[in-house]
Amino acid sequence: MRAPQPEPPIPGSFATPSLLAWIVNGKYVMSLPLYRIETDLKACGATISRQDMANWMMNVHAPDSTCKCNGWFRVGLF
Repeated sequence: MRAPQPEPPIPGSFATPSLLAWIVNGKYVMSLPLYRIETDLKACGATISRQDMANWMMNVHAPDSTCKCNGWFRVGLF
């Protein structure tokens, strides 16, 4: 028996909450540009484009977004 898979925070995306948190932390807390985050991910064996990461960041921050993490930044969880 298997538990149902949880819905991703951004519908239609493979980004998990922990991946989004890692990218947001790198971008906004550590002030890393997306090309450096992309390089770090490649070193770990994950190929995620800067375009995908930029789209996720816009989706996370958009007030009318369907992202389930919408509002995290406004309530101070990051």
